[in-house]
Amino acid sequence: MKFSYDQENIYLMNNDYTIARSNFTIKDNILSINHIIVEEQYRGKGIAKQLMLEVIKYSENNNLLINPICEYAKMFFKHNSKYNHLLID
Repeated sequence: MKFSYDQENIYLMNNDYTIARSNFTIKDNILSINHIIVEEQYRGKGIAKQLMLEVIKYSENNNLLINPICEYAKMFFKHNSKYNHLLID
């Protein structure tokens, strides 16, 4: 599996098939996570967490703060407080 990027998405690919996607927008150095989507057959395997960690890496590499809008992203930061320094106030 590998990650692929475009302007508003990070994809987790298995060969040429998208198994998960994070949709985001960037404005004023804030990356807003709008959706974390994992294909049904891949759910429950830690794929969403892998995707969130890639979003965090992308945010850190681009000096962006994070605004978790989707419920999964909010829950992720609630349970992984070591990344809270990246959240907007």
